[in-house]
Formats: sequence, C-alpha cells, structure tokens
Amino acid sequence: MMYYRAMVELEPHVRVFPVDSPILPASRQIGRADFIDYVYRGAVEQLTTLVLLDERRVGKTSAALAVTARARDNGVVAVDIDLSTGITSGTALAAALAVGVSAANLPGAKKIVTPRKIAGVTIPFTKAVQSVVEEDNAVDVAAALADAISAAAVPDATSLRTLLERIADKARETRKTVLIFVDELQDLVDWPDGLDVQKTLASIMHQPDNPIVFLFAGSKPTILETIFAKGQPLHHDCVMCPVPMIVASAWRAGLRARFAEVGVIISDERVDEILTCTDGHPQDTMRVCLEVHAAVQINGDTVVNELHLSVGIARAKEHPSWGR
Repeated sequence: MMYYRAMVELEPHVRVFPVDSPILPASRQIGRADFIDYVYRGAVEQLTTLVLLDERRVGKTSAALAVTARARDNGVVAVDIDLSTGITSGTALAAALAVGVSAANLPGAKKIVTPRKIAGVTIPFTKAVQSVVEEDNAVDVAAALADAISAAAVPDATSLRTLLERIADKARETRKTVLIFVDELQDLVDWPDGLDVQKTLASIMHQPDNPIVFLFAGSKPTILETIFAKGQPLHHDCVMCPVPMIVASAWRAGLRARFAEVGVIISDERVDEILTCTDGHPQDTMRVCLEVHAAVQINGDTVVNELHLSVGIARAKEHPSWGR
C-alpha cells in the first residue's frame, strides 16, 4: 500500500503533534514542567535576567511563553516580543512594546493588539497605539510613545529609552512587575541602531529598584554569548539557560498519551526507536510522530508497527526543517 502525506485531511494531529508553532498551554509541553518552573522562579520571583539559548526549535519560545502566561495569571504585566517578525530598529521595538504593555493588564486597555501585527512601524503607529486605550483612562505608555516618537525621521533608540523609563515609573506607581520577553534577540545585532538599543536595555537593567525584568531567548548561541560577553552593554547579572534535553522517560509517557488522544497505541520500544533516530530533538521527534500517525491512519490501523515507523521516519527526513 502507498502512503501519502495528507496534512489537510489529517489536520487533527497537527495539534496533537505540533511542528510549526509554540506549544501552549504549558501542560501540552512534554518534559518541560521543571524547566518552566525554574525560569518562572528566576524571572518572576527572583527578578533575574535570564537568557534562554540553544539551537533552533528545541522549545525555547514555548517555555518562555508558558512563563509569561503564568506571570499574567499572577498579576504581572507580561509582554511577548519576537524580533524576527520584522522589528528592525529601536523605534519599531518601542512601538511593539507600547502596544504589548497597553494591551496587558495595566489599567485602561480595551482590546488586545499583539506586537506581531505591528512590526516595523514608526510615527504613524502612534495613533493606533492610542486607539487601543480608553480615551478617558489612557495608560501612560501610549502617551509616552506619542511623545517619544514625535518627529523621528530615522531609527534610533531614543523613543525606546523614554518608553521604558515611563513604563518603569508607571509600574512603580502601581506596584507592578513588568516582564518583557524578547525572542530572537540576536537579530538586533544587525540593526542600524543595534548597539544603541543594547545600551538602552542595559541602562534600564542597571537602575536601582527596577521593576522591569527581561527574559531573552535566541537561536544562535554564539551571537548571544557575544552580546552578553564581558565588556558588552548587556553584560549584566544574567543567567544563561541552555534548554535541557527531554529525558527518555518523559518522552515515553508523553508520546504514549499523545497517540492515545488519536486512538493509537505506541509501545515504549517504538518511542525509543524514534528517539534514536531524532536524538531527542523536539521538533524532529514531533515531526516523525506526525508522519507515523499519518501512516497509521491511512492504513486503518490502531497500533504503531515497524512499517508505520519506517515510513514516518523517511517522510520526516524529507522535510526541509529536519535536523535544523
């Protein structure tokens, strides 16, 4: 029998075996509970700047988003910003940050506008930022952005510095902690004002009684290690956090449960064969499982066998993301 990938027809297991987006809620992440707890304690409870660094697609973003989600649930003003979405200057970062904070749980926000939707904008976005805030109870952040970007003709970090200072003042006034997650931090190295942005972030981090905590993540450890190297603006009391490997026992329990969700039985031995093939890399492992389940479903079976496994592995290895 021929096996075909049918991603549209088999859409349900895209969610069971996610391969192209962060995994939320945290309960859906296999083997990450302890790491998420560790990052949460460090960032939110101990107010420590943490840097999650490792190769691509090992779960940095998923873990960080789980932390910011928990932080919001506990009253922290938490903002998620992904620099790979087209944010290429300090001014654009300020705009994204203003929207994120305005849409978080400071008083006055009336709807959610995610930073991903406004990457790369400058002065015209001032009114858009103000529009997400109640006119009679505007959050200071929106006004700060309007003042800071005023007549900026070229990208610079001035608006970002002013905005962060106003956010810090507002947070102190309201006795709030602000957690800012910045993903793909290495991208700012290529910005025309990248060094100035690094200096701006460092100046905020060094302020006494600073209510703003940064959580950074990046996919190029060498660049991140350079950004945070001694003598660089962001060399600070931060903790480097390589993402730990998911242990085999967690994979076995987690994948048995995932296959069970779609009515399929997989043995620990089959899971171990998958892990041997993928070296436990999260994305590669999930992609193999996705393809294995497709083979099982197309063949009308309910138990993963050697043929399903070999077909699934072969299909997964054809994908451009394999091993990257």
